[in-house]
Amino acid sequence: MRIEAEASCDVLVVGGGIAGTQAAVAAAREGGRVTLACAGPTFSGSSFAGSTWGVGLVGPDGADDVDDLARAIRELGQGMADPVLARALAAGIPDAVERLESQGVALRRPADAGEREYVPCFDSHRRLWRGLERAPYREAVGRELARLGVGLLPHCELVELVEEGQRRVDLDAMAPEATDTTPGAGAGIAGVLLFDTRDGRAFCVHAPSVVLATGGCAGLFAGSLAGAGTDGTGHALALRHGATLTNLEFLQVMPTIVSPVRDVVFNEKSFRWARVDELERRRPDDWKRLLELRAGHGPTSARVGDHDVDLALASPQGAGLRYEGLPDPLPEFVESFFSWLEGRGVARGDELRVGLAAQASNGGILIGTDAGVVGVPGLFACGECAGGMHGADRIGGLASASCLVFGQAAGAGAARRALGSERVAAAGAGEALELRSSSSPLAPKAARELRQVMAEGCLFPRDAHGLGHVLHALGGLRGELAVTSTASVDARRMAQTAQVRAELLCAEVMARMMLERAESRGSHFRADFPEERDELGSPLRARLGQGRLELKLAGGSS
Repeated sequence: MRIEAEASCDVLVVGGGIAGTQAAVAAAREGGRVTLACAGPTFSGSSFAGSTWGVGLVGPDGADDVDDLARAIRELGQGMADPVLARALAAGIPDAVERLESQGVALRRPADAGEREYVPCFDSHRRLWRGLERAPYREAVGRELARLGVGLLPHCELVELVEEGQRRVDLDAMAPEATDTTPGAGAGIAGVLLFDTRDGRAFCVHAPSVVLATGGCAGLFAGSLAGAGTDGTGHALALRHGATLTNLEFLQVMPTIVSPVRDVVFNEKSFRWARVDELERRRPDDWKRLLELRAGHGPTSARVGDHDVDLALASPQGAGLRYEGLPDPLPEFVESFFSWLEGRGVARGDELRVGLAAQASNGGILIGTDAGVVGVPGLFACGECAGGMHGADRIGGLASASCLVFGQAAGAGAARRALGSERVAAAGAGEALELRSSSSPLAPKAARELRQVMAEGCLFPRDAHGLGHVLHALGGLRGELAVTSTASVDARRMAQTAQVRAELLCAEVMARMMLERAESRGSHFRADFPEERDELGSPLRARLGQGRLELKLAGGSS
């Protein structure tokens, strides 16, 4: 099957959330010809999902707070956050926010920044807080993208990365074929294969610099709160081309409203005035103390000592929750949550059912401070698909801040690379690809079953038996795809099957990391290993070596 190269540019950004759009703006401001492709509309992904009632970002409260914020990131990371990346994140936030505002984005400021509800999740004291509202962001950044001449490819899914010199792509192989280079062994990325979901067309875009802003892995779980497309495809493709994945076992699992509205992040600050029926049954003597502790953080954490609250919520039906003694007035941060609910017909006295759901990843593709993917020239990563700057727990509001800092760094770095070398800028431009692919009629079924299996065995709590079952089931799904696949020239079915294969690879990496980390640390809770273990105090790293998945602790072996 011959795939034509329909476009070329200096920088191709894949992903239309905050990180991706910031990367596109930064690359264009550097003078690059930029194209922005995304699986959904231009402003999409977890940044613009309807599962959250607001998006906030935090940063250092003045220059004197940078070192303390970097320290807090490392401390809460519990040995899993890279110190250099943590420092780059903390130091980069003020300038990143200033650049965002230069695009015309108006950020909301708290009416009373002194309220304790503005202390970020997991943090010990207040920081700079800004609210990022989606509609004003779309309007302002949309104008800036148009002004800078950024080309837009909405509803185009990422199928594969293309390396320098590569003329053939084998979507059925664990590693792509190339005529002149060895994949993942120093060959630079020179473009991507995309699939347009609207007209069923596969095509290639050549670019000497590619930025992945494809979101995290939480979309691999049934009932996920993450936006569409957060399925780990970018992780898997980067891994196949020589990248390292890190910290994927640290998944943010959030309290989630399942009734009377559904799939909405719960405001953990409101636990202070809540009663949870299942928790009172489990811990009749100290449920109030546990809920006060639990009000200090959104995601589950083994570090705080309040995981009995989450165990009470850990069923598909959730647990009944009602409020008592709500203050008048409510703190601003909590009032926003209740006002959002009331806009959807839920009164403050109504009982809620609250469960748990996957929302975000703390780990991802290992990058450097310039957002370049370690070991893969020409490839950059930012946003939730990038890893290394966060650890076992993550301060609330730093995900959005990280999208700004490393999104802008990725775009600028990608443009400088593309514009700085005539050899790189010309690589592969205009050449078609020969595509070998197959498709399976079972791909949609495998995608559904994968998500159900992950939700049952990799959410909360975890243990060796459940994780072993997940890996066995993933292997079975991979086998089903293999035996039912036939050669195909149907681009839609080809793209669908390729995506499920990538999802299975990312899911396997995540499950293996969860199994390998036989301890409880931060957002990773193992019921069979409830304590932290000193010998596991380093990040886990995953690479593909000759088609085999290799896991090791950073600085050691496993």
